Amino acid sequence: MRGIAIYGLLARHQLLAAYRAFAERTNAYVRVILFVFALYLAYALAVAGWRFGQIAFYMLDIGVPTYLVNDYVLAVAFSLFGVRFLFGRSPRFRTTPYLHLPIRKRRLIHYFLVSSLFSLHNAFPLFFVVPLWMNEITRVNPFGGSGSWWLVGIVLVLMISTWLNAWLRALLSNRTRLFALLLVAGLGLLTVDQALGTFVVNDLSRRIFDALLARSPWAIVTLVSVTLLSYGLAVRQLDLSLHDITEPRRTSRRIGQHITLLQDLGPVGQMLVLELKMVWRNRRPQHNLLLSVVFSTVYVIALLLMPRIGDSIPVHAVVGLFASGGFALNYGQLMFGWESSYFDGLLSRDITTTTMVRAKYVLLQISCAVFFFLSLPIFILVQPELVPLHAAFALYNMGVTTVLIVLLAVFNSRRIELWRSGSFFNYEGFSFLHWVWIIPIALPAVAIMLAFPATPIYAVTIVGLTGILGMLLSPVFIGMLADWMYKRRYLMLSGFRSTR
Repeated sequence: MRGIAIYGLLARHQLLAAYRAFAERTNAYVRVILFVFALYLAYALAVAGWRFGQIAFYMLDIGVPTYLVNDYVLAVAFSLFGVRFLFGRSPRFRTTPYLHLPIRKRRLIHYFLVSSLFSLHNAFPLFFVVPLWMNEITRVNPFGGSGSWWLVGIVLVLMISTWLNAWLRALLSNRTRLFALLLVAGLGLLTVDQALGTFVVNDLSRRIFDALLARSPWAIVTLVSVTLLSYGLAVRQLDLSLHDITEPRRTSRRIGQHITLLQDLGPVGQMLVLELKMVWRNRRPQHNLLLSVVFSTVYVIALLLMPRIGDSIPVHAVVGLFASGGFALNYGQLMFGWESSYFDGLLSRDITTTTMVRAKYVLLQISCAVFFFLSLPIFILVQPELVPLHAAFALYNMGVTTVLIVLLAVFNSRRIELWRSGSFFNYEGFSFLHWVWIIPIALPAVAIMLAFPATPIYAVTIVGLTGILGMLLSPVFIGMLADWMYKRRYLMLSGFRSTR
């Protein structure tokens, strides 16, 4: 079978698989809501792009919006890059089910890399950009001409973003340390750029897209070269990451063969040791731990240094939650799902649900204390006046966030394959509830902060006292969570046994 026929079969199969996944996992009402929401968002973006000139003039007093757009194209692209990385799907996972077929692996990689361009992450920006180009760029081009090269440059930036994401995801699957180094270095440089006011990204964006409007060949050659480089990096790294993908990854690493301090705590301590060994020996929990460190350090620094945004009360609440609760928020939601492969064995042993819940509870509270001290130097160096807020939210996370996270974990019954889930943002085990659960967690703290905008010390004090009250009521909460888990244990087992 020739290449074109193979690609046609793959395209038809992917469309059918996407339709089945959408139809099976959402009911009719949810499908209608999602469809209407997507149409509304596309319409809103198209109108905003078409009327951007008027918006820029009346709200920002800018007569030529082209200059403003060119100044922020790459900055917006970096922001969307992060969104794509968080919520996108790696071509590696789409390629894996086809490796057993008599099709060359490189041919599969090429197909899924190219097909990854046709996603909502690329479509929605174009809903805004194309009307903007039609009504503003072509009409008010300071350099003359239709600005067609400018539109081509936008498309090339989207292609670069797509393939660099694929490269980073594949890089993470077998070179985690290098990925972490690149991530921290990249976010650190962007943060320093914003803090020092050098705005290198904005200057580079303006130079490139002004040159595209002037039809300067160096700009288009540069973007095409970067596009080809990102595609080559993605192809090579995907090829490397797909070696022996069907075999579980095993490790001989050991973690504290004699952790006497935890062992002396009895059954709870033994459960804690088991959890720590599971995190240490499996890639998926490791990546969640690494993600937690990034959120509690680099992400917090970026939020604190952003002009104007860093002074917002809701942002202060988000910073407080993530600074000390990064591990609880990222890892804790799946605390029983991590054990899905051996959950039957745990329940068959002489271990009460109270012991299991208390072990999870204690681990999350300890993590909040550890991450508090980990991020404390950031607050002292960047915004020392927010140290009391950091301490108050550490108490809040230990007393309130921990309860809600364990509650979500108790009601989770989705299976996770630890050996197969070696990607940073593989959302196996997640449901819609996991994404919206941040609302009930953050809402009380945000409401308290907003209730005292003129006297933030009162808000900080109330947040801290709420956390202390939650910690004092820990035995009550543990008992309630243990009762719920006891009633749901067979539902959890049924879900964990499922291969879907």
